[in-house]
Amino acid sequence: MNDSEEFKPSLKQINEDIRPTWEDIKKQSEVLVNKLGCPRSFVGGMLHAIASDFSDVKLGNK
Repeated sequence: MNDSEEFKPSLKQINEDIRPTWEDIKKQSEVLVNKLGCPRSFVGGMLHAIASDFSDVKLGNK
């Protein structure tokens, strides 16, 4: 897939792969909040940092 194409998952991918993974990440995040006793925003920041590692556009590299 080149940079100009946008990924469009199939309904099967959404139901079998994406939605279960999304829900699992949410559950694990909530467990971590409870285990650490930290604010939800801490885990949100952690997830944001992880997401930035998967960004197709890197800051400073235009």
